[in-house]
Amino acid sequence: MSYGFGWGAYILPYLEEIPLYQSMDFNKDFFDAPSGNRAAIGSSVKTFLCPSDPQGAELVFCCSGWTNGQNPFQNVGNTDMAGVADTIDVTCDGTWPKHLVVANGVMAEREGTTVAMITDGLSKTFMLGEVTGGGLGTYLGNYWASWNVKSTVYGINDSSTIPGGGHWQGYLHSGFSSFHPRGCHFMLADGSVQFVSEIIDASVMAAMTTRSGGEDAAIP
Repeated sequence: MSYGFGWGAYILPYLEEIPLYQSMDFNKDFFDAPSGNRAAIGSSVKTFLCPSDPQGAELVFCCSGWTNGQNPFQNVGNTDMAGVADTIDVTCDGTWPKHLVVANGVMAEREGTTVAMITDGLSKTFMLGEVTGGGLGTYLGNYWASWNVKSTVYGINDSSTIPGGGHWQGYLHSGFSSFHPRGCHFMLADGSVQFVSEIIDASVMAAMTTRSGGEDAAIP
């Protein structure tokens, strides 16, 4: 079994992070020490962070037995955005992420979605959304280096998604949230960004998640 890099690692060259990208060995586990991966994933990438999040560049926990800081929970660079994977559950068994064939969103485990596969329309399909961690000093958060996809079943700013609510660590269940009042931002598959209200109807949220559900939904 191998532990691969996530979408955040692969887009680094487009974020003016070419040296960081080139320092990684994508044929090794993302936390592999001899290859240098372990040190690389402890980097903070400013583009992935929201200025409104007080947790900021704090390293967050991903794995036991090693650290990129003084605290054993300081492992991996934090991120305030995650891919949109599914309407129900991002995982296939409560632990590992779904493959694209069983995930109805744009993001899935080790697979990408082509434009042609998003038949619901690029401007009507979520691709990325804002997420929050456990707060400064908790070392609980989402990490850009691997995995980093979520489902929309929890809505926006639900008690399971905001700091002090549910789980934030990488693969565990949590939803989309932000420190902005009354909602959070989503990037659509056409590259545009829209602020989505936390009181969005659940059926509209689900329709905006699916890539080929046949719904004719739009953000109100």
